Amino acid sequence: MLRRILVLLDNSVYTDSVIYYSCFVAKQQNAELRAGIFLDIPNIDASIGRISNDKIIWDPGTDKTLVKSVKNTANHLKNKFINICNKMGVKYTFIEECCMPSSRIAAKANFYDLVVTGLKSEFRFDKKEYSSYFLKRILNNSITPVLAVPKFFKPIKNVLIAFDGSNSASRALQRFAHLANLNGQNIKLFMSTSGGDVKEEYIYEARDYLAAYGAKNILLEWTVKPIHVALKDFYNFSPDLIVIGLHSKKFIVDYFIGSVTEQLIERDEIPLFIGI
Repeated sequence: MLRRILVLLDNSVYTDSVIYYSCFVAKQQNAELRAGIFLDIPNIDASIGRISNDKIIWDPGTDKTLVKSVKNTANHLKNKFINICNKMGVKYTFIEECCMPSSRIAAKANFYDLVVTGLKSEFRFDKKEYSSYFLKRILNNSITPVLAVPKFFKPIKNVLIAFDGSNSASRALQRFAHLANLNGQNIKLFMSTSGGDVKEEYIYEARDYLAAYGAKNILLEWTVKPIHVALKDFYNFSPDLIVIGLHSKKFIVDYFIGSVTEQLIERDEIPLFIGI
């Protein structure tokens, strides 16, 4: 069950989607959103202000020219978050520190149930490149599951869980079951049996585990193809979310070949729940 969700605000094309997905999940779980404004500003390695009563108070020692250049962006992010949360009827707060460098994300994330960010969120204030760099860094340094979302919001109804019985895939399935509201969702367990030591009975154990957490509509599907070959089969289910695991805190999914996750990110179409 979710209680605290960390929302990463980054002033990118993903910002609206990140907020809407966060609100969607929070409303289902009656969870509280806590937003952090993270901006990588050249030559700045600490926050330059704080948020109190929904107002930004800039540190007295901060260069006035810098404040002037950042002020509009920070206020825009703050107000956008407040407006969408109020519109969706979701409880929210802010991390007190404002305009923190993205290097602070992992340490903050460890005290939340879920982190929501864009698939290619871009935290650089003055330069936008849009790659998986920041997502990889968060995954490599945090213990908290991540919901990485595309640029456009779509309510989550159909969930595909990529599963092979490995420790990382099982951990992702567990984390998802613990955090998600499974009642009313259509779930497909998608299993590759191309590996010689993969046991088909694992998928039945996984089904029963999800059912114990309230899942009712569970479909099972096997493929004998290697998972990187079967990637296109994911889309036959029209998933609104894909659940995957992370192996040894490196950006390589246990039974996904690394390029598969990269392909999912590059397609930038479907949210990924990445269980760590």
